[in-house]
Amino acid sequence: MKDILQAVLSQPPRIVVQKSIRLIRRRGLAWVDRLRDRFLPTYGNVYSDSAEPLGTYLRPPAKESLSADAEKILSLADLYLKHYFDLLGSGWVRVHYGMTCRGLEGHRYAMSSKPPSPESASILNAPNRSHSQKIRKMISAEYVPVDWQIDFKSGYRWREKRPSLKCRPAPLPGVDIKMPWELARMQHLPQLAWAFGLAIQKTEGALPAETYSHEFKNQVLDFIAANPPRFGVNWSCPMDVGIRAANWLAAYDLFRAQGATFDPDFNRVFKNSIHDHGRHIFHNLEWSPTLRSNHYLADIVGLLYIAAYLPQSRETDTWLALAVQELIREMNSQFHPDGSNFEASTSYHGLSGEMILYGTALILGLPDDKLNALKDYRPPAFTSGPRLQPAPMMFFPLPGSEKRSPLPPTHFERLERIAGFVRAATKPNGQIAQIGDNDSGRFLKLQPVYYRAGLEELQSLFRNLQDYAGVDSLTRHWVENSLNYGHLAQAIDHLLGKGENALPGFHAQIVKTLAGTPLALPP
Repeated sequence: MKDILQAVLSQPPRIVVQKSIRLIRRRGLAWVDRLRDRFLPTYGNVYSDSAEPLGTYLRPPAKESLSADAEKILSLADLYLKHYFDLLGSGWVRVHYGMTCRGLEGHRYAMSSKPPSPESASILNAPNRSHSQKIRKMISAEYVPVDWQIDFKSGYRWREKRPSLKCRPAPLPGVDIKMPWELARMQHLPQLAWAFGLAIQKTEGALPAETYSHEFKNQVLDFIAANPPRFGVNWSCPMDVGIRAANWLAAYDLFRAQGATFDPDFNRVFKNSIHDHGRHIFHNLEWSPTLRSNHYLADIVGLLYIAAYLPQSRETDTWLALAVQELIREMNSQFHPDGSNFEASTSYHGLSGEMILYGTALILGLPDDKLNALKDYRPPAFTSGPRLQPAPMMFFPLPGSEKRSPLPPTHFERLERIAGFVRAATKPNGQIAQIGDNDSGRFLKLQPVYYRAGLEELQSLFRNLQDYAGVDSLTRHWVENSLNYGHLAQAIDHLLGKGENALPGFHAQIVKTLAGTPLALPP
């Protein structure tokens, strides 16, 4: 209490009043939600089968680029098909209900439960069970569910029926809430889309193409069925909700761009869940008038992707306008004029730089109807974040183009300096110098950098893997090089018309197709 009082007295009265009002509003709305959620389902049902389809923005990389990475893509996809994941130093672990975990630093918990089935949804709160059962019946019979609530290092498990706001980050020693959060970002899904593309090309070693598209569909439906909005661990952090939505949309778009089709029932459920993600982010923005971080940036870019892909409505137009406004503001707030990030972390610089880059490219690629929405939207009466300025939004000429955009010229100048900082902080071995915090965070993992290591090498390199048994199907294990941010600098260069490679990496190719408009920044 003494610390709280000191914090209050250290701030101007105006700020204290503003924060108090926001806190009261947030607590009041949370109380209303909890009361409502005791009796009514939290799944949304905005869209029917006849609703407009999701937008399309992406095209796959060049076939030769995909083929050059085929061995890694197909090997990773095979692991993901079997639900093996390697996150935050876990080693490749098969995640399923009833699993036995190795434990972390002597702390191990046995809290797993039986797999859910269409016949038994008692692990969920009662109002959501019926809808969850309907979704689970859409999943292939041979599919083995993923346990989305488990910290698969320690074995501790949060509960699906517990309100998300009541899920404690570290309830017991050795427990890390970031394990299920990281898994639920589902950043592995683009690798399944690439494997689908390789299968279409008849690449040796690829499984039938529908194997990968069916797995994408099953995993998404599995997640939706097991994670009703506002319940369980995976709705407690808006940042992760935003990153998950962006990865779902990117993978879905890439599958479709390579010829995959999905049935109307899945499309409806998927679209409604994306809308649920948008509403959750909009009403739980991690915003403060005095200090914002990469969490808020992830909220904004996730909301931007959701609003860009969903059909137009008054609600989604508001989300789009707010996301564009705040992306422009946060570029100036979170990145210094020299391109460095205010959080004083090279890894957070990379994460936030990725989000700024992909948000920028998406704004550049918005179709006319979405751009017109930025000239005619209605600011909401209340938001958990900042005030949305009245329409119309100001537009500026694009560098080297006759088109106009809400992004000012200074935005691209600072983006170029973000790439310059990455290059300046990168060592000769291609890794960025480790300065400040690092949680291995990424926005989209389109072409993650890996190296291979044998089991004994892994056990000698990583203290937490000394008792790791490995994966039987692998003689040499894939190890992600999370300090390599070369893709970020390269993608920014190509977006700004300064790229040197005729055939750059996946990120640069995707960013260019996402933006659509070639830019030519002055030298």
